[in-house]
Amino acid sequence: MLRRWLTQTPGHTYDVRFDKDKILVTSENYFYKVDIENGEIVSSYRHKAGIYCVRKICEGKYLLGTEDMSVLILDDEGNVERINTEYAVLSCAIKGNKAVLGSCCGAIYLLDLESKKLIKIYEAYGNVYSISWGKYIYAASFDGNIYALKGLGRLMNGKRLAENVNVVSVCGERVAAGTFEPGGVFVFDEELNPIWSRGNFFDVRVIAWRDLCKGLYVGSWDGRVSLYRNDGTEVLRGMGPRGIESGDYVKGLLVLGAWGRIELYEEEEEDIKEVE
Repeated sequence: MLRRWLTQTPGHTYDVRFDKDKILVTSENYFYKVDIENGEIVSSYRHKAGIYCVRKICEGKYLLGTEDMSVLILDDEGNVERINTEYAVLSCAIKGNKAVLGSCCGAIYLLDLESKKLIKIYEAYGNVYSISWGKYIYAASFDGNIYALKGLGRLMNGKRLAENVNVVSVCGERVAAGTFEPGGVFVFDEELNPIWSRGNFFDVRVIAWRDLCKGLYVGSWDGRVSLYRNDGTEVLRGMGPRGIESGDYVKGLLVLGAWGRIELYEEEEEDIKEVE
């Protein structure tokens, strides 16, 4: 893969998300918009506490999960609406007019983005560092489990994978999770029936599905980045930045958020010929 640019951040880069010609970034207590072409920070918002996740609600409006027990709804004019929670909000996902929030101490919330009504729907036994919404709500917990929840928190399934489950991501009818101690990647169907898994990672923090679920990138804290086919065959391995914490993929581009930096990579034909 070809690295197109590198942009420095203040420290932890908790979340990165593609949004048309921009990349949405949360780093320490900042929310940035970064130009996809050159890596230039084109706008920034500073909060008094850490900002752990970002999701676009609609054009010009964003949901931010924060360390100081709240979610913020921020628009492009700088208007901020705060919704208080019991715990720090570590992860977020949006489906329609609802948002699901994973938090410190295991609480999972459902937020109606229109009425702003917030309800707790489930409590895991560890911090919920990642959450994804497909057929079910899938939560990755620091208690070592991945959870599948339906509706208002009915537990459909749960699986113990490792000491910690760091990240979960849904694509179509597949669910992928990354773990620490031991470090690995696990791929399931929607009911959490196992399809394949691979180990020998240090600490998996990133699962980034390619378009139309044609393979997935896996990123580890030590800098390792691997590309897998849907049958679990590794077709590419390289080194990205150390301290990888977040990532996203769209149309041949992979963005990685790491300690003190964001890096944008472009796929080359040689890299993906065995995946397509």
